[in-house]
Amino acid sequence: VYMRPFCKEGCINVLNRDFAHPEAWNNLGICLGDDERAGAGKMTYSKKDCFVKAITHKPNFADAFVNLGSCLSPVEVITIGDLGKFTHKACFIKALEMDAKLALGWCRLSVALSRGEVVVVNGDKVTKKMCIVKAVGLDPSSDVAWFTLGCALLPDEVVSLGEGVKVDKKECFIKAVELNPKYDAVWSSLGNALNADETIAVCGGKLTAKQCYIKALDINENLPDLWYSLA
Repeated sequence: VYMRPFCKEGCINVLNRDFAHPEAWNNLGICLGDDERAGAGKMTYSKKDCFVKAITHKPNFADAFVNLGSCLSPVEVITIGDLGKFTHKACFIKALEMDAKLALGWCRLSVALSRGEVVVVNGDKVTKKMCIVKAVGLDPSSDVAWFTLGCALLPDEVVSLGEGVKVDKKECFIKAVELNPKYDAVWSSLGNALNADETIAVCGGKLTAKQCYIKALDINENLPDLWYSLA
């Protein structure tokens, strides 16, 4: 069945014809807001319900496990039929056991882990930093992965990405914002990483911390901490 991705009405139409269509459930979950519900068949379903349905009908659906994990709070546990109980970290690990090249899975797992925490994925022990380095290596065009790597690094920390490439916190944020100049959180984080009198070359210009904050506020004015920083 053909279905246009990320179209809520299209997903519902597919499910009304084929209630066990895992991709339709997964895409419907992506379409829904955190507090939104959609009707399919005789019931309504939340974002989490949709991802659970996708996994129920396709237990090896790695993307759906990542999406489900992204919906869960750090203390939340969800039961998926005979597959058992899952926390958000367990969802990400399960996805990576199915597809170790899933960059978003590594990225989400990195965010879920605390500094110094170690988990086992596919028989290997990995840390927060190791996970996000894997994500960047698998998808160097991901602004989210570069931003997450920058957030994982200490101010003076340098990480090796292989083949002689080394980056620090600021370089990660620069890479992220050059991939996506509309990423307000990166502009804010880059500003925070700069010293008061420091300028840095980014997106064809040289900017100070204050100018980075202004860039963030131009994109999203609802950032009270940045307004305070500029006061």
